[in-house]
Amino acid sequence: MIIRLRRRPDGLAPRSPRPDPLAMPSPARGRYLLLVIVMVLAGAFVGQNLHDQIWGKSWQLTMERCTKEEIWAQAGTGLAGDDKSIVDRAETITGDYRRQVDCAASAERRRMVANLGGASAVLILGVALMLLLPHRLLRRAGPLRTPPASWAARVETEARAMGLRRAPEVVFGSLRSREPFTVDRPGRARIVLPPGIVTLPSEQADAVIRHELAHVRAGDVTLVWLTRGVWWALPPILLIPPAVTFWPFLRTLAVAVFTGGDTMTAKLGLVGSVSLGMARHPIVADYGPRAVLLLALSAAVALAVLRSREHEADMRAAQGPAGGPLADLLRGRPETHHSWWRRLRAIHPVPSRRLAALERPVEALGSPAIDAFVVAMLATVVARDLSSMAPYGFGESLGMTVDEKRAAGLIAGSVLALGWGTALWRTTAAARIESEAVRTRRVTLAICGGALLGQMVSIRNTAAITQALFWTSNALMFLILPVVLAGAGACSIVFARRWALLDHAGRLTRQGYAAAMVVNVMVFVGGFWVGTDIATFMSIREQFSARQPDSGAWVRAYVATGVFSNQEVLNTVVLAAMALVGWWWITRSRELSPSPPVEGDAAHASSSWLYAGFIASMSCAAAVAASAVRWMAGSPVEKGVQFYTFQFHVLVPVCAGVACLSVLLILEGKAGLVPGIAAATVATASSAATVWFHRLATWSHPLRAMHVLGADALSMTLVVVLTLAPLAAFLPSRTPSHRPSVRWAAVAATALLTATLGITLLNSGTLLLVGG
Repeated sequence: MIIRLRRRPDGLAPRSPRPDPLAMPSPARGRYLLLVIVMVLAGAFVGQNLHDQIWGKSWQLTMERCTKEEIWAQAGTGLAGDDKSIVDRAETITGDYRRQVDCAASAERRRMVANLGGASAVLILGVALMLLLPHRLLRRAGPLRTPPASWAARVETEARAMGLRRAPEVVFGSLRSREPFTVDRPGRARIVLPPGIVTLPSEQADAVIRHELAHVRAGDVTLVWLTRGVWWALPPILLIPPAVTFWPFLRTLAVAVFTGGDTMTAKLGLVGSVSLGMARHPIVADYGPRAVLLLALSAAVALAVLRSREHEADMRAAQGPAGGPLADLLRGRPETHHSWWRRLRAIHPVPSRRLAALERPVEALGSPAIDAFVVAMLATVVARDLSSMAPYGFGESLGMTVDEKRAAGLIAGSVLALGWGTALWRTTAAARIESEAVRTRRVTLAICGGALLGQMVSIRNTAAITQALFWTSNALMFLILPVVLAGAGACSIVFARRWALLDHAGRLTRQGYAAAMVVNVMVFVGGFWVGTDIATFMSIREQFSARQPDSGAWVRAYVATGVFSNQEVLNTVVLAAMALVGWWWITRSRELSPSPPVEGDAAHASSSWLYAGFIASMSCAAAVAASAVRWMAGSPVEKGVQFYTFQFHVLVPVCAGVACLSVLLILEGKAGLVPGIAAATVATASSAATVWFHRLATWSHPLRAMHVLGADALSMTLVVVLTLAPLAAFLPSRTPSHRPSVRWAAVAATALLTATLGITLLNSGTLLLVGG
């Protein structure tokens, strides 16, 4: 990782305070939560597998009977009619879908109960082990004894100094105890100290106490033990499907061997043939390796998070007066050189690694690329498994507009933001990283690769009768979702760079952390939503064309993703949140330059507002150009076809947003992604509002028309942003020009590009229009 710290022109250190790498909460909680969800969903698959073995044929017949009417074949035909025919066809499709959901409700309810039963078994057994495993560790460290009152007072003093409301209980272990550890008991945490701590100098003993208190302050002790409990609970649950599958084989074999009158040679031949048949079963060749891989991967990730927790506890302990003594204590410990296998299984990093982390904290915060790969893989497994687990018509059966893919994307995107997004922002703030182009590329490619592998290694890919209706049968999902998630990761990186330019980034405020979380959650949730929508619509691309075959079906399916996904409002909320935070930080950040002006410079004080004015001028120019094109020009194909006219009303404002984003990416490289999103949102919304006002007299329901027009245009803009962001990640960052002539030329170029795109769109016929 290449890091460049900001310097003043006089060569001295920056005036801004040293950023605190621990200002943002640790991502350990998000990663442990992600691991627990993945393993619990593996238990849900066990329930699914048992359901398939018992009721699979019945479920299949029910679903074939309920979905025998091909409603999607009707979705793309006859769209080029008047408004009444379009509404009637939409109501027909909706009614057919609701009847299918009602028809399959009983079968899907039984399948859902089986899934929940498997997940509950893993979770309940994991919670029980979470309570038992600490007791086992305490027994191994015992007999425990109460320390002298002076030690309890020292722990109380250090706990208050670290901001803990209640000091944990402290006890001494037996003479066999060598390492201190912390367990979370109901009501109060407990720290177990080895008796040898009394021989340490007072300062080093305080350092050990602060280290253990740092674990308590992090608030993830319970999650650590829950992850361990769920991991140990999962193997016996995973053995249930093979046991049920092979029980008839084993029973037949036992009867033949122990009760038959055949010779020993015949019995051995029967054992061999039965064993060969069992080895050829798909559950051995497919399910078994996936289950082993899941357990191995979960264990490796959990151990890696444990080691990162040790670094964070060291850094937090070193923030107080015990920083020097902690380093002295680590230097006095013997350096052990284990094999790579033992290092992989280790819970604590070696002393040399811990010392390096204290000297350069940014090196202990993990590799953004490796972390991105692992967390993206696990989050994609969560999204895939949840989507497959949800019953058919999930949202419709609950009376909600959010379907199973949206719900799965919301959970997966949130844990991805907690487990990786905040870690990236913390690393960026720790060293004022300039985000070198190579680094951004690596992280983007890592997210893409992790999302691709996550779809492949999911235990839900095991051959089974019950399959997800769209996800598992859609091969395009394996390609499109990773690319869109990579775009979401690129957006998170550039937002983190912009946030690092804020004057208070080193001393994180509550508002700043809330904004960081909002951006990360919105970006990654939007990535899962848009990625699944694009793949789903691409898989049924023929339904959006009036003629078959049609070479433009891919383009129409892409447009339908933003305009006709039935989730335009949710996409609009995601884009609006990103744009709002982008505008906030544009007006509050320092200039994007290698050497920012010194404090007190009046030009620097107003530079952020001048830059914001430039972005606003670009948005206004694009909106005016798009409105003029739609006001004065028309398309021959929209005459008499209101459905085409509506699509032009939506797509022409999108041209304004695309022009703003494109010009800023050309001017500033990937650094222009944040102002590009802010400008594109304002330009699209403004031009859509102008188009709505111009046609105000023609709307039968003006308020509904404003809602639909604005939401569809902004939803399409989000789709464009997330599909262009992966390409933007490979652009070099450029310093914005301060010259007024360059900025005015950029404004003029934006207006010209908007007009060109709008006129080209209107003269493209039905190439981009659904139903064309």
